[in-house]
Amino acid sequence: MYNYKTQSIPYGEWVTVLSAVYTPTASDIEKGITARVNSEKWSFTDTANRTTLYVDNFEILNLENYTTYFEDKVNENGGTIDFNDASLDNESLGADVSIVKEFDYECQSGTIEITDEKDANGNGKSLYYSPSNVNNSRLTLFNIFDKEENLGKSYKVSIKIYPVGETTGHINIGSKHGIAGSNSYFGSDINSYTIGTDDSSKLILNQWNTVEFVYTGSMSGSNFIDGIVFTYRAQGSLSASSNVIPYYIDDIVITPIDYFTNTDGEKVGTTADAGYYTDTSDESKKEGAILINSYVSNEGNVIERYDSFGVWVYRQDDTTKEETITVSRADGKEPLKQANGYINLLIEGIGEEFFDTKIVAVPFVVMRGKTFWGDEFTYCVNDAAELKYLGTKDIAE
Repeated sequence: MYNYKTQSIPYGEWVTVLSAVYTPTASDIEKGITARVNSEKWSFTDTANRTTLYVDNFEILNLENYTTYFEDKVNENGGTIDFNDASLDNESLGADVSIVKEFDYECQSGTIEITDEKDANGNGKSLYYSPSNVNNSRLTLFNIFDKEENLGKSYKVSIKIYPVGETTGHINIGSKHGIAGSNSYFGSDINSYTIGTDDSSKLILNQWNTVEFVYTGSMSGSNFIDGIVFTYRAQGSLSASSNVIPYYIDDIVITPIDYFTNTDGEKVGTTADAGYYTDTSDESKKEGAILINSYVSNEGNVIERYDSFGVWVYRQDDTTKEETITVSRADGKEPLKQANGYINLLIEGIGEEFFDTKIVAVPFVVMRGKTFWGDEFTYCVNDAAELKYLGTKDIAE
């Protein structure tokens, strides 16, 4: 397994380099770990112009307290990455080299730097990426999301992009698992953004643009999708590296999506109404009915990603929950989208002696195998502001 990191080293001076952080497997420990240093200036054919590279004082450090730049920025409540305090070099925090804070990334075909040349807010820094391959130059930022905190949760991701130059092309942006050198484990949220000079382009050259997508914490096989990936591709069949478009990245804002809140950020609670029937042959005999109206979010078309959804309903006095009246799981996502996320559930056959017995209704969604619950709502037939007469029916004994 490769676990590499690309760094620039100036000529003619000794430089201390910290590699990417590596966690050895049991097999690695048994067989041994091989360290390799590659130089882009080394040539197998042009021996006269080879660059000589000296390596000394090689050490393996035990990192007792390791963290990454990104995990300090984002948690289950979201966060902002503005690069104002970022450094591309691994940083030793304080005097203890075993405490490392790493800017965790992979740059395939291109170079990056933290710069103050451009900033979306005008007074800080941004991340500058210069692709070197028109067909597949990729930058991945790792460890932004965490499996324990983010699995099954969804977030709106907003990113500022400033493409530079006059060449057209496009950037694919979305989520990816952070395995160095891997061309797999992409999220389902990858979108393509065209670069150009007119309003039909999603990214206008030489100005700041905003792109947005919805991320849901997910597994790809046994791997958690933890990063954000940027892949540059030229328009058409261009092949010359001079046609690539460098761009600045700034203000990655990650905002949680509450599965029981509408697009205005307002919590949508469950509501109910009730009425009663009388028996066809005995009008003094009554039977109640309750209509429950619950809500689950479709922000960013997130309904399409739910494993399942519905409303759990039970009698409040049933402490064991063994006599649950019903567990309702909506069968179709399309009807739910057409209903703007509202789920209606009708409960009938409530005997008059139970008109004061509360029921509990709890909306839920299941996402990536995890169940998320809305607020509990309690109601009984006699809670209706105006108990409606619904007509007659044959009421069974």
